[in-house]
Amino acid sequence: MTESQYTQAVHKKLAPEVFKWKIRDDYQGGVPDAYYRRNDGLPGPTLWIEYKYLKALPKRDTTLVVPDLSEQQKRWLGFAQAAGDLVAVVLGVGNKGVWLTLDEALDGVPSGELRHRLRDYGVIAGLIKQAVATEEIKK
Repeated sequence: MTESQYTQAVHKKLAPEVFKWKIRDDYQGGVPDAYYRRNDGLPGPTLWIEYKYLKALPKRDTTLVVPDLSEQQKRWLGFAQAAGDLVAVVLGVGNKGVWLTLDEALDGVPSGELRHRLRDYGVIAGLIKQAVATEEIKK
């Protein structure tokens, strides 16, 4: 599975109430992979997600996993968060995923903790829906 295939698998599970935009910008570096908001015309928060993908987590539970964000991606996500938008990094691992805050993505999370937080595509899609409907991001 690739990062793109993982993102598509999550998007297939999204509720129709969520507007999604899979972004591919060859001219502006650092733009997150996807943008989400409510799809009902009502005001609400916007969510930017950068997707990263690993085939497997390190075997040692204490190994710190830091998603490979470029400096441009870190800056873009930081600016969006500072402006009041919601941001997250979703780390796909095999056919599951982990929702990370920007701080967690920048600082890293031990492999053992990530293993306990792995969720299927439907749960990740549900977190996206919850975030754009309530302005809350739960792990």
